[in-house]
Amino acid sequence: PSDGARFVRWYVGDALPLADVANAEISLSPEAAKGGVRAYFVSLSGEKTPKTWTGDAGTGKWGDDGNWDPSGVPTPDNAVTIDFGRVTIPDFAVAGSLTLGASTELYLGSEYFDASSVYAKQLNGPAKALGLLVAGDVDCAGAMTIGGQIAATGVSTLTNLQIQIGGDLKATGSAKIAVYAASDPAAAVRGDFARLYAGATVVRIGGAFELKDTATLYPTCDELTGASVKFEAATFLLGEGATVDASNRGWHWFNRGGYKGPSGYYAHTARNYNTFALGIGLNNQIGSGYGGLGGGANDTFGLTYGYAYAPFLPGAPAGGDSNYSTSYDATTGLLRGGGCFWLRTTGEAVVDGKIDVSARNADWDAASGGSVWLAVGELTVGEKASI
Repeated sequence: PSDGARFVRWYVGDALPLADVANAEISLSPEAAKGGVRAYFVSLSGEKTPKTWTGDAGTGKWGDDGNWDPSGVPTPDNAVTIDFGRVTIPDFAVAGSLTLGASTELYLGSEYFDASSVYAKQLNGPAKALGLLVAGDVDCAGAMTIGGQIAATGVSTLTNLQIQIGGDLKATGSAKIAVYAASDPAAAVRGDFARLYAGATVVRIGGAFELKDTATLYPTCDELTGASVKFEAATFLLGEGATVDASNRGWHWFNRGGYKGPSGYYAHTARNYNTFALGIGLNNQIGSGYGGLGGGANDTFGLTYGYAYAPFLPGAPAGGDSNYSTSYDATTGLLRGGGCFWLRTTGEAVVDGKIDVSARNADWDAASGGSVWLAVGELTVGEKASI
């Protein structure tokens, strides 16, 4: 007889609150269920059937049966291996375990990633609900990008991003893992830090979270609202040579071509740029603030904001002005603030590598750095560590 199966979660797009996805009993209106309701189970036997990426269908899509051997989209009972290629997941994927080779690029809800320009372009437009559920371990030696932002408009509109790994998450070699925070721009209120705290995108890892060799993690805040990515794991290891790079991944200005944002935004006086950030640098002579006042050539400064006991907020962007910085650019114009690395573990966290949440500054402009919050059972920092 069958060993049976255990219910894991529902997937109903963005129609179901995150708090309810693991409840066995849910209630949905016919309208909410119109897009389909999926329930996911995992076998109690613990055995995983191998499923290997071939790419034979030629589409590059996870959801096409013909791209797998044996044929068929992976389930929670499959040990999934992708050794090569560029694989895209438009909305949601499940697996029993996941192994990504060094020549693999896996995109969830995005279609490319460029670390130097910070952005990962979203697939198929805005307002997407995304999810990745792996019952066991994830071993990544390649590249994995989760979520994204729309570089053309400077706005991310992912409203529901769910990431759950039952076992370990290990990045080795020159692996790159980028995670973009979800947000709801329509609900954004400038200075509503309680909303940002509760609305962080959470990456839940049941076992160890390890970055080794020269692996790099890119946690990226939503540049409009300031929403952060929060990592939860049993233990954490940042090996010597590995990096958490949240530099230049905090609050930014956004440009909607004359668009006047919702109430609470700050409109740049020189051009059609808006931001929900506090502590902004108002022009090229006034530096951005955060835990303290920003520097200034006069008696006006970027304001102090944030909490010393709960550093989950990103850095504020620099101001620039029409005379000094006329481009909306991540490196030369209205500079973006530093990002956030937010980690919570029940056990030990070991940091032997580099954690960088700095902002990229220019001769005439200064954005503020971001934040590091390590809420861990026990912290060990090595001699060669850099934070």
